[in-house]
Amino acid sequence: MLRRNLLYSRVMHDRSIESRQRGLGALGTLIVLALAAAAGYYLYLSLNDEDETPTCSTQYESCMQACRRSQTDNSDMQACQEKCASDRRLCQDMAHYNKQNR
Repeated sequence: MLRRNLLYSRVMHDRSIESRQRGLGALGTLIVLALAAAAGYYLYLSLNDEDETPTCSTQYESCMQACRRSQTDNSDMQACQEKCASDRRLCQDMAHYNKQNR
């Protein structure tokens, strides 16, 4: 009886080791998936990273889009658009000034 119990214990121990060596398990799989997702995200960011600084016209376009989205009253929208236009002129003046002083 003792010999059978020892044999059974040895078999169960070997099966336990085999099952641990068989794969990562649930926690290991989650960790690998999380690392793969993080690596994919940073790869995506590095491939889609725009190194250019936004130009005056792109800033103007995004400002105008923001005015159209946020303003419902006609006079508020017009004031927002005028602010975008003045910001564009200021941006162009600064770009011109920086170009001259290089």
